[in-house]
Amino acid sequence: MWALLSLNLPIESFFTYSVPAEMTPLIQVGQRVEVLFRGKSRLGLVISISSEEPGFKTLPIKRLLDETPLTPGYALEIAAWMADYYGCSINEALHLFVPPGIKPSPYDYQLKDSPPFYPLNKEQKVIYQSIRKNLNTFYPALIYGVTGSGKTEVYRHLVKDVVEAGRQAVILVPEIALTPQTISRFASLFGLDAISIINSRMTPSNKLYSFHRIKKGETPIILGPRSALFTPTDQLGLIIIDEEQEHSYKSGESPRYHARQVAFKIARQKGIPLVLGSATPALETYYAAKSGKIAYFELKERYKGMQLPTVKLIDMKNEPGDFSRELITKVYEQQKSGYQSILFINRRGYSPHIICKHCGYRFLCPDCSVTLTYHREDHTFECHYCGYSIPHPGQCSKCGQAELDLVGVGTERLELELSELFRSFKIVRMDRDVTQKKGSHAAILEQVRSGEADILVGTQMIAKGLDFDKVRLVGVVSADISLNLPDFRSGEYTYSLLTQVAGRAGRKVPGEVLIQTYHPEHYILERVREQNYALFFEKELETRRRFDYPPFTRIVRLVIRGEEEEKVRGTADSLYKDLKSAGYVFLGPVPCPLEKIKKNYRYHLFLKALQVAPVVKVLKKLLYEKYQKIKDIYVEVDVDPVSML
Repeated sequence: MWALLSLNLPIESFFTYSVPAEMTPLIQVGQRVEVLFRGKSRLGLVISISSEEPGFKTLPIKRLLDETPLTPGYALEIAAWMADYYGCSINEALHLFVPPGIKPSPYDYQLKDSPPFYPLNKEQKVIYQSIRKNLNTFYPALIYGVTGSGKTEVYRHLVKDVVEAGRQAVILVPEIALTPQTISRFASLFGLDAISIINSRMTPSNKLYSFHRIKKGETPIILGPRSALFTPTDQLGLIIIDEEQEHSYKSGESPRYHARQVAFKIARQKGIPLVLGSATPALETYYAAKSGKIAYFELKERYKGMQLPTVKLIDMKNEPGDFSRELITKVYEQQKSGYQSILFINRRGYSPHIICKHCGYRFLCPDCSVTLTYHREDHTFECHYCGYSIPHPGQCSKCGQAELDLVGVGTERLELELSELFRSFKIVRMDRDVTQKKGSHAAILEQVRSGEADILVGTQMIAKGLDFDKVRLVGVVSADISLNLPDFRSGEYTYSLLTQVAGRAGRKVPGEVLIQTYHPEHYILERVREQNYALFFEKELETRRRFDYPPFTRIVRLVIRGEEEEKVRGTADSLYKDLKSAGYVFLGPVPCPLEKIKKNYRYHLFLKALQVAPVVKVLKKLLYEKYQKIKDIYVEVDVDPVSML
């Protein structure tokens, strides 16, 4: 007997291995096996089994890793579609469904609170009943609701119905929103034992344990980031994607899939609802809903009648420091009244630029085309792209003078300046630097939830999945960071991020938001102030239509990278000519805005097209026959990119 196996390689071929006699009664399609490939042990997935001799010499399978298959029955069909659409190999796509690890080990999770099952208001009931009527059919729907409008309560009621019907529900949330608060909302339905939590901090053994429980149907609720979509949910009855506009749903490495697109495909194949939720939907999703391509529902008011916070723009041109006088006054007033404040800046570290006052030299990463960031706690200069780090040199690397200026502000600097301004206040910080240790994330949130902390300082980690009763004020320290990025989505990203972080204010008491900016007249900031997504959408849509950007077209982006710049440029030019000969005229090639990352020079090309499948087919053939063979050159195919940097 022989088995056709998929190995996690960027090629289209499957591999034939012989099945030892003792494994013949046990082997099944969808099982994981261990094999030797080019002298090394590799994990393989059984695609098919045959008694017909292949006619060439084969190696035997070393061992079966599972008693039963751990992939869902629809894995092969979805992987084949992903390979055609995203330009990856079918093997890379298939192995998204394959859990790592050999020996399963449980993941210990503790929850302190269990929120009650709230009754739905009139608006929520209409949405719930409309989707509930379609639980046995493919039914894609967008729930657009302002921050705090109770989208999660609608999710919970739908999930409860699906689970009580003996089926499973997958709920996707951005990794940064996978907080104890979010988890408890779903775990409270049937207990923590009924939920599988998938996250990046799990070990391979933890993930394998979860896959076993999901496959057996022991956990009907699966909660996690985009990878949770690939768990073995054969009894799948519902997919929910919360904060569906989040860029983290798009994979940054091959396969460069978007979870929303893959979820559409799975939901259609299974004949089940797909619920998308957001206070700031992706332009493409909102356009599809308004065009009648998917169902559209709206929650116009906050749950239990709470008002949205008032939003004010503060012009910083005449302010002397990082904090406006009004923001300082308001923060002080909150603490004296027994309330809390959140101060947001989407930049970690102490200072993002180190410049010599004497000669103007800037400290740059030697491996990336970005400045180094000063981290005061470690007294180091660090690159946030590749991890390069050096101790503070104390003097300029070019002229030797000791006059180094720390320009700009990050969370670390904010925390220090606030502690000097408000010496008696308890200030906590949340960013990637302080949440590395297990339990640190939950511990910080508990200090805020309990009222111990007066001020929470943070990056985008604090913008989602958090609901604090006593937070009355949100201050955006610098709204201009992402406004002028060389990316057609920068306006959409800025509007979404600022609206989401503003939504942390006034959940239980009337709240206010102060947004500091040097461009208070900018239309994006005006729409945030008005909290008017519809007006923002119309203006942004008009710009997209004029320049032929999504949702009016699709984009295929090719990034050519390598350590030798001339070779990268030459390959990019050659690829452009080959594509032109095939009938496709790309824009470029030009250096990427981030021209160099991790020692790799980067050039990119773009194609705008209504249909991407034909060009992806041509690309895959070109890459396989020519460009994959060029030593030390890599070509990334990115369909529907969310970033152009």
